[in-house]
Amino acid sequence: INATIPFGLSTKYDQNWVGRYHAIESTIETANINTSLSYKLTQDLSIGAGLQAQYLKATLTKMVDVASHPLVGGTPGTLDALGKAKGDDWGYGYNLGLKYEVNDNLEVGVGYRSKIKHKLEGKTQIASSTLGYPSSDFNSSITTPETLMFGFKYDLTNKLLLVQDTSWTRWSRLKSLDINAIETPSLSESTELEWKDTWKYAIGLNYKVNNKWLLRSGLAYEEGAVDKKRNPRLPTGDKIWTGAGFEYAMNDKTRID
Repeated sequence: INATIPFGLSTKYDQNWVGRYHAIESTIETANINTSLSYKLTQDLSIGAGLQAQYLKATLTKMVDVASHPLVGGTPGTLDALGKAKGDDWGYGYNLGLKYEVNDNLEVGVGYRSKIKHKLEGKTQIASSTLGYPSSDFNSSITTPETLMFGFKYDLTNKLLLVQDTSWTRWSRLKSLDINAIETPSLSESTELEWKDTWKYAIGLNYKVNNKWLLRSGLAYEEGAVDKKRNPRLPTGDKIWTGAGFEYAMNDKTRID
């Protein structure tokens, strides 16, 4: 059993910036709980499979020009209010893996993590100190993408391990981000994404301190998913990752990472 944060992104602007009617805060958070089992088919070949439970939470805000509302009138832009949509959902998927021991020093593997469909549900509303705008329940269909991974582990010495993985993520599944307000359709919102599939390349060094402790370090480069449509909500770009961690063997069967 393990817990990971597979996807996440957040942006936040000042409430008086020039693009405030498009976006203020955009936060998407996920958390995965993954249970897996593995089986050794031969002395060199092992397979694995698991189930994923993924929690996804999204918060989207922007300023709304309520001065142009027919109940108020006046000059557009003279009265702004904060529009906010917040929802969450649990989704479920699976993962598969295969590992082959080439020799005593080299292991190679491939893994697959499935897409997960979400239907977020929550509230959307406009907060105004002068008008009692209605709130509305909303739903939003989001599918987090599948990922295919390749990698190897090579023992440079008895204590130093070189690890590498390359992963492909199908971000092209995300065509748009839609907020479908149920009771008040005027509160609905749609953001075009049309992202592209991306690759991530990672390399790391692990150091065996002793039979109990393993220290980890790594560096990765990931392509940005934005293709032709860049927007202020999720203006992603290329990323460079750094990582550090450890593994502790409690006994022959249990390890903490």
